Amino acid sequence: CLDILVGAGAANSARDLDPWRCYMCQPLQQYGVLKKRHDWSLKLQEFFVNDNGQ
Repeated sequence: CLDILVGAGAANSARDLDPWRCYMCQPLQQYGVLKKRHDWSLKLQEFFVNDNGQ
């Protein structure tokens, strides 16, 4: 999905990075069509805290 959302070759570039850094944790607000929500950090925290349906 990285090649589609970020751009061609993004998946291979990510494989070569050590350590890899999440696009959402980088300073830019947008990578290709992958764009941060204004509340992205809150949603990420909720994702790990919420265990409904798991």
